[in-house]
Amino acid sequence: MQQSEKDTIERRVVNAILERPTDVIEIDGEKYPIAPPTVATLMLVSELIAEMPMTDGNSDNVLIEVLATAKDMAVIGKITAVLMLGAKRVLEGRERVVKRERRWSWRRWRYEEYEEREPEIEWLGRRVLEEVSPGVLMKVLTKRLMVLGVTDFFGITTSLSGANQLRRTREVETQSGAR
Repeated sequence: MQQSEKDTIERRVVNAILERPTDVIEIDGEKYPIAPPTVATLMLVSELIAEMPMTDGNSDNVLIEVLATAKDMAVIGKITAVLMLGAKRVLEGRERVVKRERRWSWRRWRYEEYEEREPEIEWLGRRVLEEVSPGVLMKVLTKRLMVLGVTDFFGITTSLSGANQLRRTREVETQSGAR
């Protein structure tokens, strides 16, 4: 392995552990850094995918299938937001100011600033659904899921579950005393 390859692999590992942005996506003129994939991100995405309604991929009429399930698919925005932000940032519980206004306070006889806040994942998920076309959303999700390393995670889980099946079982004595 050459020094430059080793340096690149080490840099990618460090970036993944620290969840430093590796890519940028632009939504409605605003640029969002995308965190590198981690196992925690994959687990959060899996949890959100479980919330999606079942659809029939072999349906004769795709239009009817899409229109029947689209109302329950808002979770796609959250899935995209998790893939963009990364698990660390989502689990930090960051909030975003959605509305800021000044109101007159009769109790204090002055104007006061009020802020309405929303969890960042909800805000970004809604923004993705409102601003991104289905084609762009498909490209972003496909690209992020490819980078996520699903096959590597599958390899880890299957090898560990195989090791789990190989563990020694408890011996039981029968009435005759034989094992």
